[in-house]
Amino acid sequence: MGTETVIFRGSPSLLTRFGSLFWAAALLIAGGSLAIYFSQPLYWILSAVGLIIAIAVVIKTRSIVYELTSERLRLRCGILTRRTDEMELYRVRDITLVEPFFLRMAGRGHIEITTMDPTNPRLTLEAIPRAAEVREQLRTSAEECRTRKGVRVTEFSEDSPATTPPPSAP
Repeated sequence: MGTETVIFRGSPSLLTRFGSLFWAAALLIAGGSLAIYFSQPLYWILSAVGLIIAIAVVIKTRSIVYELTSERLRLRCGILTRRTDEMELYRVRDITLVEPFFLRMAGRGHIEITTMDPTNPRLTLEAIPRAAEVREQLRTSAEECRTRKGVRVTEFSEDSPATTPPPSAP
């Protein structure tokens, strides 16, 4: 069996936290402006709160790391307590690429993954760069992983004869 290679490693874009950063910047600017104009220490506190919120949002967003390898997908998150979730690629069922307008303008997108993993049935990689390329690499790696492990995915539909109850006798 070959060695595991890293295909993609990245974090979500700060664009996904635009609202929080906007309000933090508004507090910072308003508090600083009012503190300078009125010379009141209370306004400096308002400005400091805006700065603390902005720093917390940036640190929290950067603490999320997605890592796609040839064998699995890892999601690491947390600042003080770090949590790592892993999902084997042969468990991937479906991959959807979502590119909202503003993220597409920044060259980013979301990848939504539906899996057969009981702990993570749906997983979203938020606002990652080159999302279409990463999606294709993920699809190719999942197929290769299934082939290497000899895994076959069988789908059953709701109206298949195996799941439809037999008609009742009159």
